[in-house]
Amino acid sequence: MANETTAPGYTVIARRYRPSTFEEVVGQEHVATTLQNAIREKRVGHAYIFTGSRGVGKTSMARIFARALNCEKGPTPEPCGVCEICRATIEGTDPDVIEIDAASHNSVDDIRALREGIRYAPLRARYKVYILDEAHRVTASAFDAFLKTLEEPPPHVKFIFATTEPGKLPDTIHSRCQRFDFRRVTSADVQKRLRQICEKEKVKADEAALAMVGRAGRGSMRDAQSLLDQAIAYCGGHLTEKAVIDLVGVLPRETLLRIFDHVRARELGPVLKALDGSVANGRDPADFMDDLIEHARCLMLLRAAGKEAGLVEEAPDALERLAAQAATFSVDELAAAVSLLSDVKRRLRDASDPRIVAEVALVKLTRLADLATIEELVRRLEGSPSRPVAALPAGPRPAVVPAASSAFASTPAPAPAASGETGLAAISRALREAGDGDLAMTVDKAQGEAGPGGVVIRVPEVLRSYLDLNRARLESAAERAMGKKVGLKIEASSSISAAPAAAAASAAAPQKKTLSWTPPSGE
Repeated sequence: MANETTAPGYTVIARRYRPSTFEEVVGQEHVATTLQNAIREKRVGHAYIFTGSRGVGKTSMARIFARALNCEKGPTPEPCGVCEICRATIEGTDPDVIEIDAASHNSVDDIRALREGIRYAPLRARYKVYILDEAHRVTASAFDAFLKTLEEPPPHVKFIFATTEPGKLPDTIHSRCQRFDFRRVTSADVQKRLRQICEKEKVKADEAALAMVGRAGRGSMRDAQSLLDQAIAYCGGHLTEKAVIDLVGVLPRETLLRIFDHVRARELGPVLKALDGSVANGRDPADFMDDLIEHARCLMLLRAAGKEAGLVEEAPDALERLAAQAATFSVDELAAAVSLLSDVKRRLRDASDPRIVAEVALVKLTRLADLATIEELVRRLEGSPSRPVAALPAGPRPAVVPAASSAFASTPAPAPAASGETGLAAISRALREAGDGDLAMTVDKAQGEAGPGGVVIRVPEVLRSYLDLNRARLESAAERAMGKKVGLKIEASSSISAAPAAAAASAAAPQKKTLSWTPPSGE
């Protein structure tokens, strides 16, 4: 790792400790090995796509590859780093290594200028290497103007497209390039590199503090190094966990464990107080949600696969505590928590008051036990003995549709209804057309009204939480069915029969009592 500045004054850690060899690009050994072997065997292609999340080393790898191709001792899989070309490439001043910000140079005119420059030979190196950062921002018409040049470029030109969104690149570009997918950097690798930097900077750092900085980086080495730079400036010569928490605001694992203990106990007050404390310390509610999502995901993975699967990176003692807490939830509850929090995180971007949206989400989070899956609802509605249910009221039971034809059975959704349907049937059809078959089957079992003035859906209490969780999809379907935005109200009713067949049986025998839908205790 380099340890000198490239300009007068202070140079940030993320730049000073930027990888300068293939081996220093953390976590991307598969890419480094392939590129080095291609150079050894003289099988270097003319165009590459480097894709991965931010801060994982895409641009650094592109620069190292350019040095390896143009080094005075090369092409070599191990550039010397001391020749004039290597040093100029490291400093970003080599005229034959052209880095282009595709976010601001993405038009047809920009591509025409690039094509014009490609015709000329390198000034002093073997190859002209073009590195297009954020390549997915190039317009479709600009890519079309570039296709012929990309397919048959001059022998002295190499292209490297770096992007975080490869799906936005046209197939015609993919077919002309070799693609390398960069992996997300593990927390352990980030912490190891941060430790090396602290040793070189002669800064004392607690392991817990480095682990906190690594978590805050969320898989990005560059983000973690930027946070480390900030933390060193705040703490001086000794980096402590408390100082990092005060500066970065990431919730300690201990705090997250306590929050989810309160969630398990349905204790809303302490959970809302944790959000209040985070906001009071200057953190955005979206950051608070990020911490909850990450913790809920860890619990879900541990509950589903166990700690032996190695899906959660934590110290052994922390892993034991996480596994113990995960055992107090069901997989369905944790999956619902991750889904709920992730959906709220997306909505926070457009919310006029993000804190209110976050508070509503925490209210729902403490009701995880009420968010049952469709399969669980089937067992409750049909009185399956596989799980204890509350005793049914005295009197004859309503008819139950066999599992093969139950409205909740795993059978193909019926064909969409005719376009002339109105009311709840129209909403059900709109849901099926959008691929939401489970929701459509629930609406089929509901009562209510739907018209220009609004939509009212009445369902048993046991189904209301499920509809509340999916309110956004219901509102969207109602808008498509009604042709405009309408209000949506979901009500609980104790007089709705378990299945269409039950309703028919009740109509045929009026003296029979309808089923009282009282949720099982503790559910």
